[in-house]
Amino acid sequence: MKGVSGRKAHQTAFLDLSGSRAAATAVNRVGGDDGLLCDTGENVVPVRTIRTGIQLSPVIDASQFDDEGGDGFSFACSGVAMHGTFALVTGDSQGLLQLRRRHGVWKIDRRVQSSGVDDAGDPHQPGWINFRESVTPATTFDTVAIAPKPMRNGRYLGLTVDHTHRTVAVVSGVASATPRLVGALRARASGTTRSTKAPAAWYSSRARPTGF
Repeated sequence: MKGVSGRKAHQTAFLDLSGSRAAATAVNRVGGDDGLLCDTGENVVPVRTIRTGIQLSPVIDASQFDDEGGDGFSFACSGVAMHGTFALVTGDSQGLLQLRRRHGVWKIDRRVQSSGVDDAGDPHQPGWINFRESVTPATTFDTVAIAPKPMRNGRYLGLTVDHTHRTVAVVSGVASATPRLVGALRARASGTTRSTKAPAAWYSSRARPTGF
């Protein structure tokens, strides 16, 4: 669709997903002519030329992140956010997947490497932003957003939500090779909130978000 903010929106292109359903979608804030779809499974589906005739790009297989959030757990693409040449994807698990667009093709950002191991005892796969349990025990993050403007250091903040555990988490350094969880806020049953933050050494003072 285009003209959504005007007086009359109209369809510009149509894409048949052949029985699959998209659980989440995002349109690139920069350029507005490509997007990403989540199918609730292990696939992230890039689309392009959405203004005229939608075309599919190579599907991103995220099955290698199945053990993030629990041994034997399956990655379930449930949320996606994108800005220019980078994107974040939720897998209903304990962390985020960072994507990067190079030469017009979206791929897993293999520059990102979290230390430690997943719940199956294997090293975290490249591209995975692992959430440390010392900051938040929440394990099923399913929604994500990226700040529209960078911080003073040129990096972006990301915000992700675990609805099941009523937790919001903030990630700093999005789009870089070293994104990190820097804080979390959990709503209690009483309606109050409890905030936690990562050790100061995990992020620079200039990049530190306020309110945590």
